[in-house]
Parts: sequence; structure tokens; C-alpha cells
Amino acid sequence: MSNVALKQITKRYTPEVTAVRNVSFEVKSGEFCVLVGPSGCGKSTTLRMVAGLEEITEGELSIGGRLVNDVAPRDRDIAMVFQSYALYPHMTVYENMAFGLRIRKMPSSEIDTRVQEAAKTLGISEYLQRKPKALSGGQRQRVAMGRAIVRNPQVFLFDEPLSNLDAQLRLQMRIEIARLHRRIGATTLYVTHDQVEAMTLADRIAVLKDGDLQQYDTPLDIYRKPANRFVATFIGSPSMNLLKGEMQNGHFVGEGFQVTLPSHISGDIAEIGIRPQAMQMTDDGPLIGQVDFVEALGSETFVHFMWGDTGIIAQVPPSVTVGAGDTVRFHVDPDAIHLFDSKGLAL
Repeated sequence: MSNVALKQITKRYTPEVTAVRNVSFEVKSGEFCVLVGPSGCGKSTTLRMVAGLEEITEGELSIGGRLVNDVAPRDRDIAMVFQSYALYPHMTVYENMAFGLRIRKMPSSEIDTRVQEAAKTLGISEYLQRKPKALSGGQRQRVAMGRAIVRNPQVFLFDEPLSNLDAQLRLQMRIEIARLHRRIGATTLYVTHDQVEAMTLADRIAVLKDGDLQQYDTPLDIYRKPANRFVATFIGSPSMNLLKGEMQNGHFVGEGFQVTLPSHISGDIAEIGIRPQAMQMTDDGPLIGQVDFVEALGSETFVHFMWGDTGIIAQVPPSVTVGAGDTVRFHVDPDAIHLFDSKGLAL
């Protein structure tokens, strides 16, 4: 397998419209990289530039150490799985998986070996003689993945492949994609807007916003040490609580709350972030709020309340029973608080 290196990659459609701006990161050989961000952030455009389906306006793209800016998609030795399955409805599963190899005039015996091996890996051997209309959504997606696998490419590209599936099937396919990557060990770029997919699948995550790369790091480091307020609120569910205020005698004070920070903290602190999981409900906690809404999900409970004009979410054990209108008190470990300056950068 090969690495994929993006160096100052820019995609500009018009002088006024820039979809991707100076994006640089490297996916090492065998790594699973997930590009994540909200709609319109440039993640699919970035993937399409790697695939050769979009021209690169500026910058350099290398696959396996070879500059491929001007290399045709078919010559980049990549395979792509799309959000839509893009299967030929008149062909059987076997024929869909074998089609690309036949175009390359590969011997029939080699085609059969590759198709049978991929079908076994994906658990679709019994469906090889069926046509796509006789398959479920998850089975069709497996066929689309099998069509990519049989090519033995240097790099796999996935463009939101699970978006059309229901929640339970998405979970099942996510597990299967993770197992497949462990088995094949292929260099993979995967686009999604779903942060759960990003956190569970990725070796490294590229977080994009408005065409700019916000952070490129391991899932845990992005969660624990977000580079800025956007990453902090985008990664993590429920989203991180953000509170505006100012420092006063070692305390961060805002509308309706006061939080004690570690004594060594200093600098331009304009905002603090507290994850719902970092808040502990106690009988004598210094932070007080009135419950507005409770989400009891069985395995976990989320309590919504207000501090001044700011809505706060806290995660509490499912054994805790509270209701709307109750007064609750919380303690927050000062070391679990994230700090942001006036520009939204992490301190």
C-alpha cells in the first residue's frame, strides 16, 4: 500500500468561490484517515481531487511518492466507493464486481479468483448470482465495496458510503468496514459528516470547515486537545458546553456562573469549554442550575439547564432521577476545562 500526501491543495471554481484552501496532511501507508466536517466544508471535494475527478487549482498531490496532479483517474491505482451504490441493475452481483477487471482485460481465471475471495471476505458469496434489485441496502453496499476490493488498489476512497442506510445497519456496516480494513490493511480515505463514524473508524481525522483544515490528529487527541472552538464543539456528543466571560481573581465569571480555574492559568481567556461528561452532580456543588429538560436514554441521562443565558448539558448516571424544574448542583474538575482565546483558538 502507499501513502497519500496533500501539500497546500487548493480548489478554486471561480475567483470568488474557493472550495478547499491550502490543505496539507499525509495519510501514511495502511492508515485509515477520515475527513469530517459539516456540509459544504470541502471534504468530498478533497476526496474527489485525490481520485482525479476534480482538477487541483494549486498545490501538489502525491500517491506512493509519485506526483499525480496531471495523472488520469484510471492511472492513479485507486478505487472509490460512493454514497450511491452505482451498481448496474441488469448485471448480477458477480458481473458487477468483475466488470472493471474485464475492462482491463484480466484473465477470466484471475477475475474469478478475485471476485470469489472478495465475496467471501464481505459475506456475499451466496448473492453472486442475484441482481441488485434483489438485495437489501447493506448488501448492495457490500457489493460496491467488493467491486473496489477486487482491484487491489493502492488507495481506497469512501465518499459517505453509509449515508443511505438506517441507524442499525449503519452501525453494522461501520463494524464491517473496520474489520475489512484490519484484514486488508489498505490506505483509506473516508468522508463522512458523522463524527461517530470518524471517531470509531479513523487512525487519524482531518476536520474541515469552510474549505480550511482545522486539525489533523488521532481521534483521542482531537477529542482531548481540540485546536479551536469549532473542533471542540464539532467532535463529541453531546456537543461541548461553551461559556463566555472574563477572568476575575482566579475565577472565570460569566452571566449566572463562576468557575474556578487552576492557579497557573493566565492569558487571553474569552471562553471556556466543558464537556457534558466532565460535569459531576453533587449535593454541594458550586455550580447551580434549574433543570429545563431531561433526556433519559437508558444507558445514560442528559440534563439540560441554564446558567444565565447559556444552555448547558450535563451527562449524569442513569440511576439519577431529576425532572424539569428541579434545582441541580454540579462540580467541574478544573483540569477538564478547555480554554479559548478571543479568536477561538485553544490555549
